[in-house]
Amino acid sequence: MDKILKESFVDIIATVAIIGSIFYQNDTYIIILWVYTGLILLGKIMALFMPSLAHRASKSTQDAPAWVFHVFYALSCACFLYIGKWYLAGAWILVWSISIYTFYSSKKN
Repeated sequence: MDKILKESFVDIIATVAIIGSIFYQNDTYIIILWVYTGLILLGKIMALFMPSLAHRASKSTQDAPAWVFHVFYALSCACFLYIGKWYLAGAWILVWSISIYTFYSSKKN
């Protein structure tokens, strides 16, 4: 359990921050979430087009089951949909979709 928490620490903090956006909708706060979302999306797109990067990422998160990250992505999507930030929700749906695709494509190899 400690390894799962250690590997998903940043995701836990980010998800808590995204959940916080339900209660605190400041422009600066939303910009920070946009920057984080953009970086995550860029990383997922890079992993999509560079299989070696996706393989390396999957090896570094071997102890955390995939469903943990899917829960984080689902919570992020739900929070942004709830507060009406459609573009952020769409970006997280894209992050989630790419994660599912790269997960299953790496399992085939």
